[in-house]
Amino acid sequence: MIREREDKTITTQRDADRRIGERLHDETHWRSELAQELEKNTNETHHLQSTRKSLERALAETEGPMRVNSECLYNREGRKGIDMVKDNVENSLHREVDNIRVCQDKMKRTLEQVNHQIGVNRNTRHGLERDISNKDHGINIDHTVHNLHNQSRNINLHGGIERVDPSITIPDTWAEFSNNNMQKSQGARSQSQRLRGTVDGLVTSCANDMWSHWNQSNRNFQQRITETTDTHNKLQSHLSKTMQEIYDQEKHMDGLRQSIRAKGNPLKVAQTRLEMRTHRPDVELCRDPPHHRLVEEVGTIQESIGLLNNKLGDAEQAHQNLLMNKSRLEHDIKIKSNSLFIDREKCLSNRKSFPVVSLATKL
Repeated sequence: MIREREDKTITTQRDADRRIGERLHDETHWRSELAQELEKNTNETHHLQSTRKSLERALAETEGPMRVNSECLYNREGRKGIDMVKDNVENSLHREVDNIRVCQDKMKRTLEQVNHQIGVNRNTRHGLERDISNKDHGINIDHTVHNLHNQSRNINLHGGIERVDPSITIPDTWAEFSNNNMQKSQGARSQSQRLRGTVDGLVTSCANDMWSHWNQSNRNFQQRITETTDTHNKLQSHLSKTMQEIYDQEKHMDGLRQSIRAKGNPLKVAQTRLEMRTHRPDVELCRDPPHHRLVEEVGTIQESIGLLNNKLGDAEQAHQNLLMNKSRLEHDIKIKSNSLFIDREKCLSNRKSFPVVSLATKL
């Protein structure tokens, strides 16, 4: 019986050693799997955090085009007169604003998703870290247990310990717990990778949309500036012709006035002759041919003066019309010059380059 019990004791102790060794192998295996998954989870979270920074930078940089657009709209309120019109440029700028706001809303919503996913990644990482910590503690204990032998110094009797079972899991649920932690982490990583792809696609899409609207507004600016420049040049040419016409009309008026003044002395001579001949005595006061001719001469000169004065009145009215037309042309030219300065110098000069660095790199 002594030999039999001795053999059985040795056998059961060896079996216990073997089973503890197998358990250590299982714990080490799961610990290694969890550590690999933790590293992948940590790396993915770092990638997602970098993606978040890129998204935040892209969102912040949308304020650049928005600011330039707002300045253009504000500056164009300085147009005057007939040029204060809602043209293609105005419509294009408003569409550009709407597009920027849509992109900003999409980025903000996606940023919320990224922040939420980073939180999910952290929760799964904490689960992995806690599981690994428990595994390390369990491995240390089982490793110490596995190294115990009959000659170990720190062995003692613990009466009744075999009847105490503090276990809260069985091998299946123990493995399932770690497996669930890994699946949660893998699911979070998968969602995180898809979200990173979504962010890249969104930033690229917004960059393309904003760039397209930016260029369309610039093309409309160029077209409007060309149209305004053509109109300005035509008005300038018409003003030059009007100025020449005013000069010619003033010379014409001077000629008429000079001609009217030139009729003064001949009229004086004729009327003086008539007046002096009225002093002839008695029968000498004869209505003779010279008298008739002098009367006819006075009438002819007065008729000429009347005709010349009428022509002078017409010329003066035409001159006034030309001056009014000159004033209108100068006013229109001033309006066009103001519009050109606003569109070309204040607006288009600020739109030469797309003020978005991170978005421009996506183009």
